[in-house]
Amino acid sequence: MSVAATDITVRYGRTIAVDAVSLMAEAGTVTALVGPNGSGKSSLVKALAGVIRFDGKVALPEAQAEGRVIGYMPQDTQSATALTVLETVVLGRLDQLNLRLSDTDVRLAAQALADLGIGHLAARDLGELSGGQRQLVFLAQALSGNPKVLLLDEPISALDIHHQLHVLQNVSQLTRRLGLTTIMVLHDLTAAARHADRVAVMDRGRLAGIGSPTNVLTPALIRAVFQVEATVTRGADDKPIITALACAHGLPSV
Repeated sequence: MSVAATDITVRYGRTIAVDAVSLMAEAGTVTALVGPNGSGKSSLVKALAGVIRFDGKVALPEAQAEGRVIGYMPQDTQSATALTVLETVVLGRLDQLNLRLSDTDVRLAAQALADLGIGHLAARDLGELSGGQRQLVFLAQALSGNPKVLLLDEPISALDIHHQLHVLQNVSQLTRRLGLTTIMVLHDLTAAARHADRVAVMDRGRLAGIGSPTNVLTPALIRAVFQVEATVTRGADDKPIITALACAHGLPSV
């Protein structure tokens, strides 16, 4: 089942961060949210995750056995470094834990680590890990609840190119294999074009475009939304590559 968001509006006092945004994301697909700083991407994901107040309606699929509906990875993934990797991932099942940790909780947490290729880190302290490894741990935490919907807010921020590709490839593969509905915030337009099935472009709280990367990420839209002159070419695999050339109207405001 898809995720259907209708007229989502998020306000912070008198400021409207998300202005009547509607979108649909299908199971087994990745939707990338892109846009300038302050365009409402993170606020929209938080609204979909139910962690902030919003107006509008969000229709979600039903949870499956031994699972939850939403796996959410926030932009700020700071956590107590005294925890081990496995303990951190088990926290992703917090709403399903009883008075004691069950074999099922441990099994699903270990499976999430194995799916991302970091099962060997389970006994390590979180504070001992590199930034890329920590990012994968928190992605495993979001997956450990066996969700139907995966919401990721900048999952590759501050990662080197190897870890960026590792995370994005794993997200794409798991989305298809597990039939997840994945929505993730990205800043890298080429990464969005190459790893997402659909791209939703946010601009000043509204949707400036949504559809396939080829149809949406055009030089004209990039210029209008990001104030950047860019070229869009094709790689050897025929997927788009966006190259920023110059600011169109000087530096955009932030």
